[in-house]
Amino acid sequence: MPIWRPGLSIRLLAVGLQGRSPPESLWPSVIGVANRSWLCPALFLALARSSRLDETPSEVRDYLAFFHERNLERNLRLRAQLIEAVSTLNGRDIIPVLLKGAGHIFCASDDNLGARMMRDLDLGVQPSEMDDAKVALEELGYRSSANTRGMGRPQDVGLLELRDRPGPLTKRYLSQDLTTLSQLVARDDATTHLPSPTCRALHLIVHDMIKEGDYWRCRMDLRHLHDLFELSATAQGVDWFKIGGIMSDRVGRRALEVQMTALQDLFGVPSIPSELRGDTMAKLRHESRLVASTDHLVGAPVRMVGNLIWGLHRLSSADGYTWQGGLDLAVRISRTFLLPPRGSRL
Repeated sequence: MPIWRPGLSIRLLAVGLQGRSPPESLWPSVIGVANRSWLCPALFLALARSSRLDETPSEVRDYLAFFHERNLERNLRLRAQLIEAVSTLNGRDIIPVLLKGAGHIFCASDDNLGARMMRDLDLGVQPSEMDDAKVALEELGYRSSANTRGMGRPQDVGLLELRDRPGPLTKRYLSQDLTTLSQLVARDDATTHLPSPTCRALHLIVHDMIKEGDYWRCRMDLRHLHDLFELSATAQGVDWFKIGGIMSDRVGRRALEVQMTALQDLFGVPSIPSELRGDTMAKLRHESRLVASTDHLVGAPVRMVGNLIWGLHRLSSADGYTWQGGLDLAVRISRTFLLPPRGSRL
């Protein structure tokens, strides 16, 4: 099976994340995709739990172990930073909501804390609490970070981002009050809201497919697909029908079907209803994302077409772009076409 086959390395990495070791000769390409998608620590833990580390080449095993150890150290610092921030907000009668990876950092067991790589901590607050929350963080030494929506300090390893409402592209799907769909969780002297697995899954899907435009751009965040896989395996599980009811408009439904097709194909999640696994078009778009993720020559034109479609969608959407002059438009167009994908996106 040729290594340049679109999606092969991604499929082999997904196999590894389920605790099965890829063929020895293909490890270099698997490590390459794991690095790009921020999944080396998760891969190490998956193989360790299935007792497959001894089946991996020694240099691969040592590399993954080193990566996991360094990431665990970083996440311990992120956890201390998060607990301090939440405790300070609690002192102002604010109980924030843990968004995306912040839930893992706050709640993960010690043996699982090092699994997830992340660069910032997202906290949700009510719009009426935003000003007080910013003041509280500023009293801890946080300052707004240039060119981001985050707040940071020199001594920290990550930024904090406060969110008080969904953005214009996602408000159709994320308008629910998360505090009513969460449980209170506490660690040390900090108390916060942890959304249900269904809410967290919905947020990840909408963030990737709608906000970041992966549905149009033929991009894929394998790290978030792995998050969805793990959420589906929790005791509470994910109510996919509920997510389907929320993402029921034409674009939302098509985007959801593509993501469900990817989740079923790469991780074999058994709980996904057949109605949400998508038709032939969803499968074709999923295959297009696999093609676009490859460094092979065929991936470049697919990425170019995807970026063009995404740019046209943003320009034609009432919530997507507000005219601010020709220079601003030129900058946004060049950013869409020339900048590489952000973070763990393939």
